[in-house]
Amino acid sequence: MPPRPSSLRLPTLTLFTKEGSCSLCDVAKEDLKAVQRVAPFRLQLYDIAKQGPDDDLEYERTAWRRLYQYDIPVLHYSADDSIDALAGRKGRGGRVMKHRIDKEKLAKLVREWTEQLNGEDTKGEGAKREEARR
Repeated sequence: MPPRPSSLRLPTLTLFTKEGSCSLCDVAKEDLKAVQRVAPFRLQLYDIAKQGPDDDLEYERTAWRRLYQYDIPVLHYSADDSIDALAGRKGRGGRVMKHRIDKEKLAKLVREWTEQLNGEDTKGEGAKREEARR
């Protein structure tokens, strides 16, 4: 895989998980690592079971827990870091997959999102630069 330019914006994927007691989540994490090697993206892990007095996201976490307590792992895409984009309420974003990761489909989606985020077809950058030099 060719090195990516440092200015390339990468899509953000969030894996809703439950640390320590979810074997499907462990499989999903391994699958996501494999996809990242062929189609880079930023990954955030979100433990829906985390609780405690120092959890400043408790209200938000409770909502996600109620939504996904029986469906983890769940993978979401968001074009930006807002909770609305993550939930699919604003702009591009929302649930992509649940229970299992389809690696081929996800790699294709990540490439498409990367192109959208960067406003051009990133596959043809070299050809475009070559054409511009002529």
